[in-house]
Amino acid sequence: FIDCDQRESSAYEGSTSKVNEQEAAVAMVLLRELDKASTELEKQGKIKVSKDKKVDERPSIGVICTYGDQANLIKKKRKYQQFSGFSGKQDERLVISTVDDFQGDERDIIIVSMVRNPAHYDRANADFIKKFERINVALSRARKMLIIVGSKKFLSEKEETPEKISDDEKKSLQDEIESEIAEVGEIMEYTYPTTDLLDAPK
Repeated sequence: FIDCDQRESSAYEGSTSKVNEQEAAVAMVLLRELDKASTELEKQGKIKVSKDKKVDERPSIGVICTYGDQANLIKKKRKYQQFSGFSGKQDERLVISTVDDFQGDERDIIIVSMVRNPAHYDRANADFIKKFERINVALSRARKMLIIVGSKKFLSEKEETPEKISDDEKKSLQDEIESEIAEVGEIMEYTYPTTDLLDAPK
C-alpha cells in the first residue's frame, strides 16, 4: 500500500468524475521501476524471452482505476513512454482501465489507483467503497503482486462494515486475511514520496 495525501480534483469543470494527479504520478513511477527491474532480470538471464521459441517470461502489468478519467490521465502520462520489461503476449500486455472494464481479466502485477481524497470527508460520497463487488474485482486481479495507491486516512475513515459485525470479529477477519497473505508474501506500506519505494524487494 502506498499512502498518498494529495487531494482529488474534478476531471473538468462540472464533471462528477474524479482524478488524482499524485496517484497518477505514483503509478508512472511504479511502472518505470517495475520495467527497469524486469529488464535487469532479463539481462541477467533470470527472465527468458525468445520470439522464435515463443517464450516470454516477462511479467504482465495492469493498472486499475476507480474512475474512468483517472485511467485516461494515466494513459496520457504514459503515451510517449515505451516499456520493454513487460510481457509482449497479446492477452498479457500492459492495460490501464477501470474496475468495470477489467472484470474477468488478470495480470501478474496489478496497481490499483483508489483516487478519492476529498477536502471534506463528511460530504464525500464514497459509494464505490461500499460496492464490495467492484472492490473485490479490483483487489483480486493480481496473480503475484498487488499494489494499492490511495489515501489511507480517507479509506480508513470511510470504511464501513455491517453493524452485526463486532470490532472483535472485524479484527479476527483482518488477522486471518493478513495471515493468508503472509503465507505467500508480505504486506508492505509506504508513504509517498519515499525513496524506500525504489528500494523495495524486486
